Amino acid sequence: MDRTVPPIVSARLEEIAQVIGPVAALRLAEAMGGQEKCYIPHTPHPGHPWALLLGADAWAALCQEYGGTHIDVPSNALARSHKARMGALKRRGLSHRAIARELGCSERWVRMALNAGDERQPDLFAGD
Repeated sequence: MDRTVPPIVSARLEEIAQVIGPVAALRLAEAMGGQEKCYIPHTPHPGHPWALLLGADAWAALCQEYGGTHIDVPSNALARSHKARMGALKRRGLSHRAIARELGCSERWVRMALNAGDERQPDLFAGD
């Protein structure tokens, strides 16, 4: 696994990544993440800012798949947190040991982070 490319933790961004590739999808999320209702033209004009950002092939693929529609671009911001990265790696089928090795932490920390649920946080509405 390439350590320089953060995992994609947004389901929506994963859909986009299947069309344009993970590197281009992450580049799009970094530059345009959080913007809503971005119009994707039918024809992939080479001078479009997204064509310059994504590259001609990825831009053409995006236009072919989503041309004539508006898309919301997710930010993938959760990829910056270790816990989110752990969850993404776990969903890919990696063991706790492999996740610890990938992230440079202990297996115990991985187990604790992945097993932590609502019971570790107080219920704000318990008294209601």
